[in-house]
Amino acid sequence: MHTEASATRAPGRWVASPSRPLLRRLQLLGLVAAAVLGALATSRPEAWILSDPDLTRLLRGMALIKTGLVAGAVVAVLWRLGWPVPLGPGALYGAGAALMAGASVWIWQPTFIAPAAVVFHAGIVALLVAALFDGRESERRLR
Repeated sequence: MHTEASATRAPGRWVASPSRPLLRRLQLLGLVAAAVLGALATSRPEAWILSDPDLTRLLRGMALIKTGLVAGAVVAVLWRLGWPVPLGPGALYGAGAALMAGASVWIWQPTFIAPAAVVFHAGIVALLVAALFDGRESERRLR
């Protein structure tokens, strides 16, 4: 018999501990907030971009779209952190969400546009790699 307070597994599925998922979720939100604040602190809008109102609107529209993607990624990762996560994929989930959030701020500001695109897509790749390797460790433990 298992209780919900323990991180034990029932046949074929994990039962999450009530306190640890909250801690992991708070850590993720703190990491994303730190990335956003860091991006705000390092960004200085480029004068040549701000002088063109159409380009500024385009970049801010792209930043809003990317922010929607960040919100979806953070919600998905918060949901995933409700169950035990191996260290490697867990770190990649956090890093990917933080990279995407910070890059969105850089695009909104409009500064570091090219590096922001690289950082944003690196965050997406980190999330995909984490999802790819997430189940492999738990499958090995079940055997």
